Amino acid sequence: MHYCFELLTPETIYDAAAFVQKHEYRCIDLAAQLRLCLYPAYIARYKKAAAVYACPQRHTYPQQQKRCCGVLLFSTYGLLLHCIDTELPEKTVLAFGRFFLGQNFPCQGFSYTELHAVAGIGEHTRLFERIIAETAAAQHTPVRLDAAVNYSLMRHTKSCTDAFFKAAQSKLNAVTVQSMRSAALSIERATENDLAELLPLQLDYENTEVAFKDHPINPAVCKLSLRAHLKNEYIYKLSVGGRIVAKAGTNAQGLHWFQIGGVYTLPEYRNKGLAAAAVAHIINTHSVEAHGFALFVKTVNTAARRVYEKLGFEQCGMFRMSYWKAGKHR
Repeated sequence: MHYCFELLTPETIYDAAAFVQKHEYRCIDLAAQLRLCLYPAYIARYKKAAAVYACPQRHTYPQQQKRCCGVLLFSTYGLLLHCIDTELPEKTVLAFGRFFLGQNFPCQGFSYTELHAVAGIGEHTRLFERIIAETAAAQHTPVRLDAAVNYSLMRHTKSCTDAFFKAAQSKLNAVTVQSMRSAALSIERATENDLAELLPLQLDYENTEVAFKDHPINPAVCKLSLRAHLKNEYIYKLSVGGRIVAKAGTNAQGLHWFQIGGVYTLPEYRNKGLAAAAVAHIINTHSVEAHGFALFVKTVNTAARRVYEKLGFEQCGMFRMSYWKAGKHR
């Protein structure tokens, strides 16, 4: 089998979207980028994108057409997103990465110094880390790997019952009957009017689940991101007695899959099933729009993984994010 690499065009982006759709649970951010490019009308909303094709030898298979088997996309906000067939030989993945990240990368006025992170399944992210280090050094570009975080990738394709919400209400009732306080639990979609009350929850979530050692989240950046998500994504708040105590939502909407993230409960309300109730509500509310739901959780967070397994999520691989920073290696 011969493989060829091509930059995406208004024509070949449909090949890329068709391939990504088959593997969407592991690259929802990439699928979301392609969706934005295609609908309502084509416009390239990325800095650079390419596809790898399997190209049968014409003298052996004259009737077969080339087949897309991988996509790389560098987003306008500095993310290198990838979705590549796991059956592809390692040498082909490396060659594709060098094609994309080699002498033509930087192009259109951007460079490695704009690279923020690489995201995708673990085995391929590690290969691209290798290529970035090699090519950046060859180009004398001062960029270095700042940190890398490994996650368990989990997916869900079934509906949930309302039992999780009822269980959470029951646990709250058991606690509050003794103190004679109201434990009325409600769940509804959050709006920008909830920004101020949600921000402390989101900031603690990001510092716990997103940030890495010695790199706390910038509160101003967190606020901007949360505002955008409240406007463009589905964020749900769980309230007890009018106070927001837990949250969950989507952080990417792909072609047919939703990515769930930002699941957080205030410490004093944990172990009462609120996170499970919130995620179950998202799944049930949006199961008509989405073919499935996926999320990734830090490999060390076994408690969260158990909650997701109870909801019906199954582990389906490893996800890795590597963070890059302009500057020389320390």
